[in-house]
Amino acid sequence: MFIELVRWTTEFGRVITTAGIGFGILWYCFWTTQDYRLRYRFSKATAHLTAEDLHLGRQRNIDVLVAYYQSCATAKLLDTRVVKAERQVHFRRAKAALVMVTVLDEHIAASAKVAAPLSYLYARRQIILEAKRKRKMANLST
Repeated sequence: MFIELVRWTTEFGRVITTAGIGFGILWYCFWTTQDYRLRYRFSKATAHLTAEDLHLGRQRNIDVLVAYYQSCATAKLLDTRVVKAERQVHFRRAKAALVMVTVLDEHIAASAKVAAPLSYLYARRQIILEAKRKRKMANLST
């Protein structure tokens, strides 16, 4: 009886693990597809901008990301209701800003005739680190 229970639990665990991995892969594909759709739309919309406008748009979107990470940091420290009453940036807006910054970086690199970032995901990670660094610097200055 005990051996059958162990065997059933092990098989059930394998099914759950396999389903979890499959669900994770589907989830990743869904989000990356959404990112690439946004990236395509933003790329077409910003193709005509000048270098000044590209840099200005990049800075605005970095500021949105900094505000998002600032609201995440204060949400951990304070009650979330207090943060919502203040300037909390929604996740979707921050995600769109992140995609927009990567697109603007590609346009800036193309207009400056510099090599574009090698990987989209690597560029995203670098932008996130830059926004978090700026958030920390803003916290230190206040």
